Amino acid sequence: MEQYSFLMESRFNEEDLRNHETSAGVIINDNGEYCIQDHVKHDMLTFPIGKVKPPETPLEGLKTEMKEELGITVQKAKELFNYKRVYDFDGKKIVINTHVFLIEKYTGTIKNKEPKKHRWVRFMTLDNVVKSKRRIADCVLEYIKRYGK
Repeated sequence: MEQYSFLMESRFNEEDLRNHETSAGVIINDNGEYCIQDHVKHDMLTFPIGKVKPPETPLEGLKTEMKEELGITVQKAKELFNYKRVYDFDGKKIVINTHVFLIEKYTGTIKNKEPKKHRWVRFMTLDNVVKSKRRIADCVLEYIKRYGK
Protein backbone atom coordinates (compact mmCIF):
# COMPACT_ATOMS: atom_id res chain seq x y z
CA MET A 1 0.00 0.00 0.00
CA GLU A 2 1.38 3.39 -0.99
CA GLN A 3 1.62 6.02 1.75
CA TYR A 4 1.33 9.73 1.17
CA SER A 5 3.48 11.72 3.57
CA PHE A 6 1.44 14.90 3.12
CA LEU A 7 -1.55 13.09 4.62
CA MET A 8 0.50 12.17 7.68
CA GLU A 9 1.99 15.59 8.35
CA SER A 10 1.35 16.89 11.81
CA ARG A 11 1.14 20.45 13.02
CA PHE A 12 3.00 19.23 16.14
CA ASN A 13 6.76 18.87 16.34
CA GLU A 14 8.72 16.25 18.27
CA GLU A 15 8.98 18.47 21.37
CA ASP A 16 5.19 18.98 21.35
CA LEU A 17 4.63 15.22 21.44
CA ARG A 18 6.53 14.69 24.71
CA ASN A 19 5.39 15.51 28.23
CA HIS A 20 6.78 18.95 29.05
CA GLU A 21 6.56 22.16 31.05
CA THR A 22 5.56 25.57 29.76
CA SER A 23 5.83 29.08 31.19
CA ALA A 24 3.28 31.80 30.46
CA GLY A 25 3.79 35.50 31.10
CA VAL A 26 1.00 37.79 32.28
CA ILE A 27 1.87 41.37 31.32
CA ILE A 28 -0.60 44.11 32.29
CA ASN A 29 -0.25 47.66 30.95
CA ASP A 30 -1.20 50.89 32.74
CA ASN A 31 -4.72 50.69 31.26
CA GLY A 32 -5.36 47.27 32.83
CA GLU A 33 -5.06 45.49 29.48
CA TYR A 34 -3.24 42.17 29.05
CA CYS A 35 -0.62 41.21 26.48
CA ILE A 36 -2.35 38.66 24.23
CA GLN A 37 -1.03 36.70 21.26
CA ASP A 38 -3.01 35.11 18.43
CA HIS A 39 -1.31 31.69 18.30
CA VAL A 40 -1.19 30.13 14.82
CA LYS A 41 -0.51 26.43 15.59
CA HIS A 42 -3.27 26.13 18.19
CA ASP A 43 -5.50 28.83 16.62
CA MET A 44 -6.31 30.54 19.90
CA LEU A 45 -5.73 33.64 21.97
CA THR A 46 -3.13 33.22 24.69
CA PHE A 47 -0.76 34.94 27.04
CA PRO A 48 2.81 34.76 25.71
CA ILE A 49 3.85 31.18 26.46
CA GLY A 50 6.53 28.69 25.54
CA LYS A 51 8.19 25.43 26.44
CA VAL A 52 10.71 25.19 29.27
CA LYS A 53 13.75 23.49 27.80
CA PRO A 54 15.68 21.33 30.29
CA PRO A 55 17.75 22.11 32.28
CA GLU A 56 15.96 25.50 32.52
CA THR A 57 13.80 26.31 35.52
CA PRO A 58 10.30 27.61 34.76
CA LEU A 59 11.50 31.18 35.51
CA GLU A 60 14.48 30.78 33.17
CA GLY A 61 12.15 29.37 30.51
CA LEU A 62 9.87 32.37 30.94
CA LYS A 63 12.77 34.77 30.44
CA THR A 64 13.96 32.89 27.35
CA GLU A 65 10.49 32.82 25.77
CA MET A 66 9.72 36.49 26.46
CA LYS A 67 13.01 37.48 24.80
CA GLU A 68 12.38 35.21 21.79
CA GLU A 69 8.68 35.99 21.30
CA LEU A 70 8.37 39.62 22.41
CA GLY A 71 11.90 41.04 22.45
CA ILE A 72 11.75 42.00 26.13
CA THR A 73 14.04 41.25 29.04
CA VAL A 74 12.17 40.13 32.17
CA GLN A 75 13.65 41.77 35.25
CA LYS A 76 11.07 40.78 37.87
CA ALA A 77 8.41 38.08 37.79
CA LYS A 78 6.55 35.96 40.32
CA GLU A 79 4.81 32.67 39.78
CA LEU A 80 1.09 33.03 40.35
CA PHE A 81 0.08 29.38 39.94
CA ASN A 82 0.71 26.24 37.95
CA TYR A 83 -1.52 23.47 36.68
CA LYS A 84 -1.20 20.16 34.84
CA ARG A 85 -3.39 19.02 31.99
CA VAL A 86 -3.48 16.05 29.68
CA TYR A 87 -3.90 17.02 26.03
CA ASP A 88 -4.55 14.89 22.95
CA PHE A 89 -2.04 15.79 20.24
CA ASP A 90 -2.46 13.63 17.14
CA GLY A 91 -4.01 10.84 19.22
CA LYS A 92 -1.17 10.87 21.76
CA LYS A 93 -1.82 11.83 25.38
CA ILE A 94 0.64 14.54 26.47
CA VAL A 95 0.98 15.90 30.03
CA ILE A 96 1.81 19.60 30.16
CA ASN A 97 2.68 21.36 33.42
CA THR A 98 2.09 25.09 32.91
CA HIS A 99 3.60 27.78 35.15
CA VAL A 100 1.87 31.16 34.98
CA PHE A 101 3.95 34.19 35.99
CA LEU A 102 3.08 37.83 36.55
CA ILE A 103 5.78 39.87 34.83
CA GLU A 104 6.18 42.84 37.15
CA LYS A 105 9.11 44.56 35.45
CA TYR A 106 10.75 44.29 32.04
CA THR A 107 12.86 46.31 29.65
CA GLY A 108 12.40 46.67 25.92
CA THR A 109 9.43 47.28 23.68
CA ILE A 110 6.93 44.49 23.13
CA LYS A 111 6.71 43.41 19.50
CA ASN A 112 5.80 40.27 17.59
CA LYS A 113 9.20 38.65 17.04
CA GLU A 114 7.73 35.39 15.68
CA PRO A 115 5.07 36.32 13.09
CA LYS A 116 4.95 32.76 11.71
CA LYS A 117 3.93 31.51 15.17
CA HIS A 118 1.70 34.44 16.21
CA ARG A 119 -0.57 36.38 13.87
CA TRP A 120 -0.36 39.37 16.17
CA VAL A 121 0.42 40.54 19.70
CA ARG A 122 -1.59 43.34 21.35
CA PHE A 123 -2.96 44.54 24.65
CA MET A 124 -6.62 43.73 25.32
CA THR A 125 -8.96 43.54 28.27
CA LEU A 126 -9.78 39.99 29.29
CA ASP A 127 -13.43 40.89 28.78
CA ASN A 128 -12.67 41.60 25.10
CA VAL A 129 -10.70 38.35 24.84
CA VAL A 130 -13.78 36.44 26.04
CA LYS A 131 -16.13 38.48 23.80
CA SER A 132 -13.94 37.73 20.75
CA LYS A 133 -15.62 34.31 20.35
CA ARG A 134 -12.18 32.84 19.64
CA ARG A 135 -10.68 29.77 21.30
CA ILE A 136 -8.89 30.83 24.48
CA ALA A 137 -5.81 29.12 25.90
CA ASP A 138 -6.11 27.29 29.21
CA CYS A 139 -3.53 29.61 30.82
CA VAL A 140 -5.86 32.58 30.18
CA LEU A 141 -8.96 30.67 31.30
CA GLU A 142 -7.21 29.51 34.50
CA TYR A 143 -6.11 33.09 35.20
CA ILE A 144 -9.69 34.37 34.73
CA LYS A 145 -11.05 31.58 36.95
CA ARG A 146 -8.64 32.54 39.75
CA TYR A 147 -8.48 36.33 39.39
CA GLY A 148 -11.50 37.36 37.32
CA LYS A 149 -11.62 39.56 34.23
